[in-house]
Amino acid sequence: LQLSKRVSRLEEKYDRLVEEVASLKGIVLELKYRDRAASIFGRYLRKVQLASIDDLIDTLEAIKPLSEEELEELLRADAIFTAVRATTREPLYLVLEVSYAVDRGDVGRAIQRARVFQERGFKAVPAVGGEQATEGAKAAAERGEVLLALDGVIRGAAILDRTL
Repeated sequence: LQLSKRVSRLEEKYDRLVEEVASLKGIVLELKYRDRAASIFGRYLRKVQLASIDDLIDTLEAIKPLSEEELEELLRADAIFTAVRATTREPLYLVLEVSYAVDRGDVGRAIQRARVFQERGFKAVPAVGGEQATEGAKAAAERGEVLLALDGVIRGAAILDRTL
């Protein structure tokens, strides 16, 4: 009985450790994308800079007040960047969700958050980044719904040519 209690406690500690490591991986990955966005997206975008959430809110609300839901979406975004297209120098916002394993939920959140900008007349590109991606997330990028960055490889660049 003593041994089984110890094994149970070890299993609980192991499970907590796995959760903590996963959380840390996510934090590190998000910081990597924030720090290296210009390099990661540099083939397609220039002047990539992390935007101030306060400035973004002011800019958006000057056009149309944000609903509580819209404000919440913006505050939950992993990162929002200002940038210009490398080819046309057209200004845009890059709305980024980061996840170790990118899935359709991440894609949906990026699209929803980019829509807040689009509804106010701004070009905003939903983007997701991570180390791996589900087939659903890859398919969304191939359909031009989202820009997908996986370990330095960009998929779905056709979304940059769409009028958003």
